[in-house]
Amino acid sequence: MAHITEARELLSASEKQVLKSAIVEICTKQLFTGGINYHTVQSGESIESFTALKQWRDDQSIKGSMPVLENGNTSSIYGAELNELVRYWHDLTHLALDCDFTVLSELRVADEHKKQLRSLDVPERIIKLVYYDIAGQVQYYAKHKAFVCDGLAFVAMCDKHNIGYAVANFEDTEPTESTAKHLYFELARLGLHPVMKSMTGIQCGEWSMLPLKNGNILLGSQDRFITKRNVSHLINSIN
Repeated sequence: MAHITEARELLSASEKQVLKSAIVEICTKQLFTGGINYHTVQSGESIESFTALKQWRDDQSIKGSMPVLENGNTSSIYGAELNELVRYWHDLTHLALDCDFTVLSELRVADEHKKQLRSLDVPERIIKLVYYDIAGQVQYYAKHKAFVCDGLAFVAMCDKHNIGYAVANFEDTEPTESTAKHLYFELARLGLHPVMKSMTGIQCGEWSMLPLKNGNILLGSQDRFITKRNVSHLINSIN
């Protein structure tokens, strides 16, 4: 029987609340006096360059809130709402440091996040996981020229080993149309009435599913995301 990989919740609800409170204080008191002001957008509508980010800063009194990318929220260590706030905080820190989106600048921003959180006595465990999420994914992209899809599993590997190990050994988790179709027909064969919600995503009852290229299946319900290794263990979870 295949081994199941289950990405545990790395941050508890109380730890997420501690982090959220700290980020709000950092954003409102250290970085930006205008308060928390962002809205979520889909890929293609978000700020893609440092030049565009500076343009938003210069025009923000006209344009209003910052556009923050919504994609990928469900598989992060933070959950959807907090992940959006983290992205907002991250971009404000880029502006405060005048750091562009190069690898070295991203790592400098990640280091600054540690200083910001430590200034508010946030527990080191939370700071470590935030650093793994930001600095680790930057280094993964620099090596593989691909974004991490399953952020929760990636940070779990960093936490279990280290960033260097995760960057070298974390499997490609890109969702593909072919894996989605295979899972769809398997679920239909079992009489579970799946619905294709996108080219790569499936809805089955209350569960959303994202089959990945490496054979894993991200299984989500509300703000919970776990990783299943094969269809049989997936079926046990949703029944």
